[in-house]
Amino acid sequence: MEQQRGELFEAEEKNVLKVLPIADFIFPEIVSRIVHKDCHIAVHNSYYSVPHEYVGKEINVVQDDKLIKVRSGDKQIAVHSISEVPGTFVTNTSHYPKYKNFSHSSREYLDLYESKMKVIGTHGAQMFALLVQKEPYGWYRIAQGILSLKKQYSDSVVDLACQRALAFNITSYSKIKRICESGSYNLPIT
Repeated sequence: MEQQRGELFEAEEKNVLKVLPIADFIFPEIVSRIVHKDCHIAVHNSYYSVPHEYVGKEINVVQDDKLIKVRSGDKQIAVHSISEVPGTFVTNTSHYPKYKNFSHSSREYLDLYESKMKVIGTHGAQMFALLVQKEPYGWYRIAQGILSLKKQYSDSVVDLACQRALAFNITSYSKIKRICESGSYNLPIT
């Protein structure tokens, strides 16, 4: 009987056995998190994006030695490689809502800001064109700043400040703000 088992093992079972893995089995860590307004969750001092539909909701995070897997119920909603550097944001921009999925070269945003700058006036529109040309990766921050001046100043004042800035080839928000604050938009341009 013993010999039959050995012969049976050698004849049928030994060939189908698989090699045991070299690495130890890692038990995944499972924790719950609430998705923040910025579409991220905090896991071990780093931040991982989650689709915006889950903001404010509790989700489960399964972490092994290489991956963060984000689950809502039985559905996997995001997967990220674990960040090696604490404090890092690991972001999949498709997780943001469309209005936050910004690209400096997106035609949609170019058109949106161009139309807002045109409302200021002719010089606002010219300033926008110069911003896009001179500051291709930072134009939107400067445009946002200029547009925020409308909270304190009329469109005509901001337009005159843009006119003065254009005359001196200035695209700095802080300098355009100073032109408004100082009233130098009324000075002659020489």
